[in-house]
Parts: sequence; C-alpha cells; structure tokens
Amino acid sequence: MRATIMPAALTAVALALAAGAATAQTRLDVAIFHPEGDAFSGAFQHWAEQTAELTEGRVELVGHFGSSLVRITEGFSAARDGIVPFATSAAGVMSGQMPAMAFLEVIGGIPGDREASIEVGLSLDETMRAMFDAEGVDYMWMQPAFGGLVACREHHLRTPEDWQGRLVRTAGRWQSEQLNALGAVPVTIDPAEQYVALRQGTVDCVLSNNTLALGLRLHEVAPMITQLRQPVNVVLYLADPRTVARLSDEDQAALREAALAAQVFSTGFLLDRQEEASDTMRDEGADIHTLSDDELDAFRAAVRPVLDMIAEAAGESGQPLWDRLEASWQ
Repeated sequence: MRATIMPAALTAVALALAAGAATAQTRLDVAIFHPEGDAFSGAFQHWAEQTAELTEGRVELVGHFGSSLVRITEGFSAARDGIVPFATSAAGVMSGQMPAMAFLEVIGGIPGDREASIEVGLSLDETMRAMFDAEGVDYMWMQPAFGGLVACREHHLRTPEDWQGRLVRTAGRWQSEQLNALGAVPVTIDPAEQYVALRQGTVDCVLSNNTLALGLRLHEVAPMITQLRQPVNVVLYLADPRTVARLSDEDQAALREAALAAQVFSTGFLLDRQEEASDTMRDEGADIHTLSDDELDAFRAAVRPVLDMIAEAAGESGQPLWDRLEASWQ
C-alpha cells in the first residue's frame, strides 16, 4: 500500500507546486508619506490595480501609508539603497541633492490645467528617467499637487502688492525665494503646527492646497483663501533599480505602462478632489477668491526671476528639464 500511495502523493505535490508557480506573485512594498485616506492615494490605487491587471496578477504593489516605512525625506535614499522597493519623495525634498528638481518644487512648476498638465508631464518622462538613472534610482512617475492656494487670516492676496510684508508659511528653498520676490516674509514651520500658528498670529498666511487645508481645518482660522490656479511641489514615485531589474521584461514594461496611466489619471482625479474640497470650505464659511487671468499673469511675472535663478543653479544637468518647461511659464 505504501509503495502505491507515495507516487500519487508526489504527483499531487508536483501539481500543486506547478499551479503555485503559475500564479506566484511578486509583492513589492511601496513607502508612501501621506495617509491612506488622502486624495493622493487614489492615483496609487490606480497604479496598483493597473499593474496587477497588466501582469495578470504576477506583480502586486502594496502601499504602506503615513510614512510607516520611511519618511518622505528618506524616500530617495531608501529606494537608491534598496531599503524599500518603491518610495515617494517630493521635488522640494529632492532639490537640495538634484537642483533641477527645483523647477518642479515651485508654485506653477507644472501647468495647472488638465490638458497642459498631462501633456507636459508625459513629455518629461524620458528626461526624468535619465536624470534619476544618473543618480542610481529608477524614476516611475510624478503626481502634481494641484489646488495650490494661500490661506490668510485677514486678506486675499490678489496682486503682488498684496503679498508685501505678509508672514507666509512655506516649504522649500525655492518657494521661499518666490515669496521673497513677491515681497512676503517666508516662515518655515511644521505642517502640523499651521493651525495654531494661524490662530495665534505667528503667521499671516500659509501656502497649501485644498484637500490638505480642508483636512487640517485651516479655513477655520484663515478663512480668506486665494486660489492660485497652479500646482506646487510635485510628488515623485521612485524605485530600487535592482528590484525592477528582477522582474521580467514584460512585467517591467507593464509596471511603467501602469505608472504613466496613473499619472494621467491623477490629473483629473486630483483636480476634481481639489474642487470638492474648495466647495466644502466655501460652504463652511471660507471667503474664496480665484485669481483672474490678469492676476495670474501678474503673479507669474513677479516670480519669474526665481525660475532664472533655478536654471543657473541647475546648470547643464537641468537644461533638459528647463527646455521642456520654459514654454509653459510664458
């Protein structure tokens, strides 16, 4: 009996292993700085779903939210050093190490309307991949932070003159330079401290976006909101090159195809979420002014010298990015 059972058992094991091999998944962790409930998560979910579909379930992207794996300031090095397979970073975080990223940090680095943002974002893909490849990191895709606004305690900031002397919370060296160009006084405080700082008058205004401002309830203490009609500080998805190289050529192509699809999806998705958040703040008592075309042109003209400063700082390595973005800043 024993001699009869063993071959059958071994056959069953072999069949099970073969079935498992056919359906095996490569689970890849993605370190994400924002909470899972944030509007930014929608595009990541789209990327994960499209990747699973295009690879027929062979590759699964698993998000770890709220900086539970690494902080946003560690995302670049964590991906480069293979600490995590994928990580998020932001242009403002990266601009110290890669000066050309400052182009994407500043207010209006990427166009604020849907069609132009999609077109410009896709046109940058090859350039971004080459720039990050030189740094030992695989660039996957970008997610502009739409809905840029300035929320103030007492005033709308319609013109460059309205910014004069205002204490404005910002993030990043080059956003600070933009505020200097407008005559404002840049202030650096932790995002979690913005509500208290506004309530106490430590700052007059904060740069933010609609979903973040709503989530932090900033409109309760800074109800004078000016919509800048421009995104700010692009979010970047980066990868460990060794992890990507272990995938088959087919699955690598699928991963990148899904990434660009997520980038396109994120534009419309985030703009819709930003509009919804703006409407909610207005319904809850915020006084919201949206820059007119003339006011937007005046803002751009006032901060344009900062873009020239970035181009000089970025040098030859930043020229490809400058070439593709300059036309959208006219």
